[in-house]
Amino acid sequence: MGIRIEKLWPHADWKVIWNNLAETPTSEADISVWYKGINDIIPTNVRLHRIKMASTDTCKKCGEVDTLLHRLTECGEGKTIWDWTQKFIARMLRTSPSNIPRDWLLRPEFCLWPPQSQRAVMCVLSRHVVQIKSTPKFVIPGLFGLPEKVMMENESTVRQA
Repeated sequence: MGIRIEKLWPHADWKVIWNNLAETPTSEADISVWYKGINDIIPTNVRLHRIKMASTDTCKKCGEVDTLLHRLTECGEGKTIWDWTQKFIARMLRTSPSNIPRDWLLRPEFCLWPPQSQRAVMCVLSRHVVQIKSTPKFVIPGLFGLPEKVMMENESTVRQA
């Protein structure tokens, strides 16, 4: 147990997390971004403030504490995309969105049956992390009663299509 993140989260099942990451059906580039997120090495203001490279640990957009989970699920386009991702996974698993915890983004220590469901959920979660990290152009389809929205590269707002 020599990895720093494993020491920060000693009760997480790291064997399952690393296996899930290795088995995710996505590109090596996506796995690399998700690995950085899981290991908490993406430079958020909390991390930068801790090493005295930022004057504050708060988010520049909303003023809340700027953690990676905050960026992925609570702030700006992260909240919009997480809401959609959570509903999409819930639909795949035939459950309520409230049963899809946001912690799965940074500690995917779950096992689903059948294995196809496991791989599908891991793929969707990895795409969520990569989309928020790199914010490229993409479309969120109008599923589950959500209006179709288009997010444009380098825009901080979501525009109606």
